[in-house]
Amino acid sequence: MCGGEKSRPGPVGLWFKGSEDLKIPESPTEPLPFNRLEHLITFFFTLFADDRMDPPQLDYIKMLLYFASHPDAVEGVYRALSIATGTYIHRKKEISSPCMSVSNIDKQMNGGPSGEEGELPNYTDEGRISMATLLRVFQHEGSKDEDNNRFSDLQKESSYNKNFIKIFKELGSEDLKPIPITLLLKHPFIQDLIKTYQEYTLPNFKLILQRAEQMQSTDGETTTSKDIKI
Repeated sequence: MCGGEKSRPGPVGLWFKGSEDLKIPESPTEPLPFNRLEHLITFFFTLFADDRMDPPQLDYIKMLLYFASHPDAVEGVYRALSIATGTYIHRKKEISSPCMSVSNIDKQMNGGPSGEEGELPNYTDEGRISMATLLRVFQHEGSKDEDNNRFSDLQKESSYNKNFIKIFKELGSEDLKPIPITLLLKHPFIQDLIKTYQEYTLPNFKLILQRAEQMQSTDGETTTSKDIKI
C-alpha cells in the first residue's frame, strides 16, 4: 500500500456491501447518498500510503490480517493466508458427511468431479509462500488469553519456526526459499495447524452481550445490551 497508486485499492471490498445498497434519487436536484464504502477505502489508502517513514508507521497487511477473522476459524486462516501471500487460496472441501451419495464418493476416489453444488475446486493456486510470510500468518497478534495459559509467545514462535523449517526442507527447499502454496497445504502438519488455529476466529458479539446481560441479571442489575458500550 505504501507508495502505491490510489486507483489500485479501489476494487477492494470491505466487510459490508457497497454501491449496490445505494439508492440513486430520481431527481437530479437531490443529493447523492453517502457512499460509505468508497470513502472508507479512500481513508484507508490515505492512512497507510504515507511513505514518509521507512518502514511505514502503520502496517497495512497487519490491518488486513485483523479483518481476515471469520466465525469459521478455518475460513479465517485461509483468508489470512490469501492476504499475506497476495494469492487467493481456495479452501478444499472435505468429505465429512455420511449422507454423501455412493456415486459421488466413487467419483472422488476415481478423480472425477463430485457434482455437489457450491463445492470449491482443489488447490489450483500458482503462488508461492516464504518462511517469513508463513510465520507472519501464524504469529499474528490476535486473542492470546487462551494460549498464554499453556506457553509463552516466545515458545510459540520458536516452536513454529522449528516446525516450519523442517517442513520446508521436507518439501525440497533445503535453502528455505519460497515453496508452492499447493505443496505446503498438502503437508499433514500444516493441515492440522489450519484446522486447530483459533487466532482468526471472529468473536460472536451477540453471544458476548447476552452473557453480559445474564451476569448483570445475576447481580441484580437491569442493564441490557443497549446500555453496554463496545
